[in-house]
Amino acid sequence: MSSTLNQSSNAISTSAETTASADSLGTTSSNTASATSSVESTQAVENTGVDAGTTVYRVFGGDSPAFGHSWTDVDPSLISNYRYYAGLPDCNSGQFVIQGYLTDMTDVEFRSALSLDGNVGGLSELLIPDPSSQIEITNVNIANPNF
Repeated sequence: MSSTLNQSSNAISTSAETTASADSLGTTSSNTASATSSVESTQAVENTGVDAGTTVYRVFGGDSPAFGHSWTDVDPSLISNYRYYAGLPDCNSGQFVIQGYLTDMTDVEFRSALSLDGNVGGLSELLIPDPSSQIEITNVNIANPNF
């Protein structure tokens, strides 16, 4: 399974291209993400291979709970300045990272992360309506340093 965030010529020209592999199912997963300050927050992300079994991540903490609706298929540990490109709000302390894999794609939506609190956004974002029942959690880590 692989997921690639590719934007039109006015969006991508950046530094944050990463590859992550080996999800908890024993399959190989490759996630490539690119983002820049020129990414428009309203651009959609194509579903290019994200399906049941895809590894997903959520950075959380502070007023942002573990089972919020916004997740990504991009490993946060591989993105320099993740907070900026993920569009994390100030109320998210970024202390923790939860990881799992999608078990149910019902009503999952895809978009570029929105720009919030001075963070540009633009990374691949999955809006998961009921993450506690649609994601099988495989790992929860303390981020050091926080995202």
